[in-house]
Amino acid sequence: MSYNDRRGGYRRRHRDDYDDRRREAFETPEDKLKTAIIKLGEVDPVEELPRLQKQIQEFVPVNVALLSEAILPSRVTEQPFKIPYYAALIRLLHDPPDDAEDAEEKPLLGRLILEDFWKGFQTYLDKLEWRETRLCIQFFAHLTVAGIVSPDSMVSLLQAFTAVLDGFNVSHKRAKRAVLCAAEGLMISGASLKAYSSSSITEIINAIQTFSDTTTIPKWLVRPTSSLHTDVVTIENGDEMLDTILQTLQTLNDSDFAQVADSFPQPYLAFTKLDHLAPFNLPLVLVPPETDIELDGVATNPEEAAQIKKDEWPEYYLRLFDNEVSPNPNTPAGYA
Repeated sequence: MSYNDRRGGYRRRHRDDYDDRRREAFETPEDKLKTAIIKLGEVDPVEELPRLQKQIQEFVPVNVALLSEAILPSRVTEQPFKIPYYAALIRLLHDPPDDAEDAEEKPLLGRLILEDFWKGFQTYLDKLEWRETRLCIQFFAHLTVAGIVSPDSMVSLLQAFTAVLDGFNVSHKRAKRAVLCAAEGLMISGASLKAYSSSSITEIINAIQTFSDTTTIPKWLVRPTSSLHTDVVTIENGDEMLDTILQTLQTLNDSDFAQVADSFPQPYLAFTKLDHLAPFNLPLVLVPPETDIELDGVATNPEEAAQIKKDEWPEYYLRLFDNEVSPNPNTPAGYA
């Protein structure tokens, strides 16, 4: 190859790189709005919320599908630390627009988005995707405290998961995951639910306690430190997950859930309560049964089989530091 050929090739490669640098990504107004919603909370969510609310309500034409896509359950489950702030955004979108003439014509965007969000949650529940289901329940719990979701429907939702514990021959894995869904939803929304029905709170906690009492022998078998001379399942430097949940719930219930504000962010409480708005009623649900049935004689992946067996046992978490160094996991702040 001649010198000129090599030089010409360099110029072409340089020209292509230069052209790439000159290309600018074009964003439509819809893309900009969607990006703003997804990036909520990356700087200061409290300051961003009113500005984002105004940006959404002034967007013309109203595109509920776009907003629902930006606040889909997948967004909530991808960034769980933003759940309280997405709940605050839904609360703000229940406010009528500033323009009084258009207030009656424009629908409540928060309600429309919440209806689409529920459909996504139902899909997670039908597929028994437990982590995503649990995070969506936290979202509904925050909306209950914000006055958007009705307390009676939230109680029914949590009771649907405690009903799993009464199932015939329920596995420990299934019961443990159902307990997490019900317990964490109760921790966040307990103050609102107790004002509605204190007996329902007691029933949910008692259902978890009853199931935990049936796991005494498995706890004794898997505890990290063994003592054959005693049947006590508690250990000095460790905590079993169900015991931690129960102690946290009892602490919150005894204080009328006064410690929730110190454990979970509640940015929506800074906004005026919507007394005139009819709350959103969560539809009734049933937790579907497990579909994975292990058949005798069917070859399975050894690693998957080991994971299944591991999930069927109680979980202990060892404490490496004193409670003065890190929060006690048996307290609301430590659990959160």
